[in-house]
Amino acid sequence: MLDLLSLIGIFLLYVLLFIYFIIVCIFSAWWNILLVLLILLVAKWYKVRKKKGQSIWQWRLVIILALLLLLWFLIPCIIEHYKEWYEQPVSESESDTDNESDTSLIAPVKVTDDFDKKKKQQEEKEQAEQAAIERAEQAEKEKSAQAAREKAEQAAKEKAERSCLKIKGNISSSGEKIFHVPSGDFYDITEPEDTFCTKSAARAAGYRESKR
Repeated sequence: MLDLLSLIGIFLLYVLLFIYFIIVCIFSAWWNILLVLLILLVAKWYKVRKKKGQSIWQWRLVIILALLLLLWFLIPCIIEHYKEWYEQPVSESESDTDNESDTSLIAPVKVTDDFDKKKKQQEEKEQAEQAAIERAEQAEKEKSAQAAREKAEQAAKEKAERSCLKIKGNISSSGEKIFHVPSGDFYDITEPEDTFCTKSAARAAGYRESKR
């Protein structure tokens, strides 16, 4: 018996909702109102002509076409309202309300935890990016320092070579080995076969010092 009453109640609820949605949809657009007025006006003429025994098939056709056109506009609107009604949350009992209140208390805590978690992840990401930037800068500094050291070493080596290898060793056409020092007369015009830092090194290589 209780189930039958429940079914009847549900049926009446759906009927009332259907009527309500029809009214809402009719008044949601001006062309729907116009079609309803047209149907009512044509129905009145239809009754008048029927009483007088006049031809009524034209008016009957107009009513059918207007009804079909009205249904064409109303059915999608009614379906949309039903969907919105189904999607709305419905609290069926006090326990559901209590559960919702408990959830509402828990929700801020969960949101706060999520926020803290995201904040921590963001901080870790920023720290990782900062560490990567610092490593790149450190590597660039080390690379620059290495290049500067190599350049300084090369410059020192070239300077040492320029300051050391000033004694020119030349082999004459007769095969005699002679070395010339910067103060000698033939130093500037001599094309050296060997160069030396000291006279002793030149003598050790078999060269004798130029007389001029």
